[in-house]
Amino acid sequence: MAMDELLRMIDKASSYRILFYITNRTLGKGKVSRLVDLYANNRIVVVYRDREDATTRLLLEELYDIKREEYLFDDANKLLGSTCDVLIADLTNYISPNKLGILVELVRGGGIIILVAPRKEEIDSWFTDFHKEFATKEDIKLRFE
Repeated sequence: MAMDELLRMIDKASSYRILFYITNRTLGKGKVSRLVDLYANNRIVVVYRDREDATTRLLLEELYDIKREEYLFDDANKLLGSTCDVLIADLTNYISPNKLGILVELVRGGGIIILVAPRKEEIDSWFTDFHKEFATKEDIKLRFE
């Protein structure tokens, strides 16, 4: 999709949030920074699991000259009650539906949400901390009869 087309979509949806799903393999090509440049004078929040993660480092390098606030996913609750115009979440190694819900709700109407995550083909083998918390049929124990 061309940048001009994206700009038209953003302008048309001025009171709605727009979500962009960007694969971690496209980082470093300027796509994220070009989207964020449109909101350079607004509040930009970047959330990640670990600042030293390779994908996170690549993302932050792409945003090196853009004023932003950075948070860990574990600090998502601290953001409750606030708003932002741009949310960038590195979901490469972590996703929690509750925290993702909290973060998406931070974005004002007309803002953008950029999710950085693996390609669709890689998601089938994706195993995060969230998955480790699932209980399977084998985990269920009959306690009362």
